[in-house]
Amino acid sequence: MTLYSYRCAKHGELDIRHPMSEVGKSHDCPHCGQSLKRVFKPIHHWWPAQYRPGFEGSGQRMILDPEFQARKRDELAQAKEEHVNRTAKEKAAQ
Repeated sequence: MTLYSYRCAKHGELDIRHPMSEVGKSHDCPHCGQSLKRVFKPIHHWWPAQYRPGFEGSGQRMILDPEFQARKRDELAQAKEEHVNRTAKEKAAQ
């Protein structure tokens, strides 16, 4: 059951809870019995934290940032080079 808003000419706006299957059916005011007209309201969408302004340094947005990707690529290349040099020195020492 979902909450829907309706308007009565006599009593103003009121909310009625009914199944989605009854959306197309006519509804009467519980106070006076007059036919109600559906009131459509905009949906409020909550953005996930990583997409809110000021939160660019967190979550998915940081991972998709080209500068972040380039920095990580450079860090990985440096770590790989250090590993290759370290293993070469170990083999030379043996």
